[in-house]
This record gives sequence, structure tokens and C-alpha cells, in this order.
Amino acid sequence: MKHEYNPSERTLFIMEGLIYYIPPEGVENLLSSIVQNSGPGSRIIFDYFPQSMVDGTCELEVGNLIRERVKQSGEPFKFGITDGTIEEFLKERGFSHIQNVTSEDYKKAYFYGKNENRKVCSLYSFVHAMVEY
Repeated sequence: MKHEYNPSERTLFIMEGLIYYIPPEGVENLLSSIVQNSGPGSRIIFDYFPQSMVDGTCELEVGNLIRERVKQSGEPFKFGITDGTIEEFLKERGFSHIQNVTSEDYKKAYFYGKNENRKVCSLYSFVHAMVEY
């Protein structure tokens, strides 16, 4: 059986651990390509860090530690989202039904019982959105 991508069908694009390593113009091209080449109801999901992690202005020590660690590994962060702007950012690029999930959101949803006190990085967020038609 032959399997090929069909741009007229609904598709879920999962970009986990990816978007913060792509330069801004590459992110623009990627999102534009998804909007232009996917069927009605297609969706994206990706994780992201705030812009302050990329540019070194993060006020939290953990943010600067993470930034330095990935930089030393030879794969520095290249893209971040300014705090509070993910919905606007994606709407301007052709997405709707945007659901932003912060560390507090996923901690409440998944870390309870014996995992209630488990630490999660407060700078790490996910977003889910649908291609606007």
C-alpha cells in the first residue's frame, strides 16, 4: 500500500521539541506551508519557550541555565514567543481555536496524587490550534 501526504485531508502536525531550534523566518515558512498545504480541520501542536529564553533576558535562573546548556551543546535556541502573545501570533498566521497550555495547566491536569509535588519547568508551554478556513 502506498502512503503519501494528501494536502486535501485533515492532518495533525506535531512539532514537539522543534520550533525553538528554528530561526524566526523558518518558523514563518513552516507555519505558512502548513496553512497553505493542509486540509480543512488540520491542526498543529507544539511546545515553546518564551522569547526571554532565546534572547537571554529571562529573569528566572532556571531559564538562563537551560539556555546556556543548549547553547553549550551546539544547538542554541533561535525562536521564542513573547509572553502573552501566542494567540495573536497564531491568529495572524492563519490559525484559530487556539488553546495555550502553560506549565500550571498541565501540572493541574496531570500531576496529582503521588506526582503532586513533582517539579515542572514554569517556562515550558504547549499550544494547539486549527488551520483557519
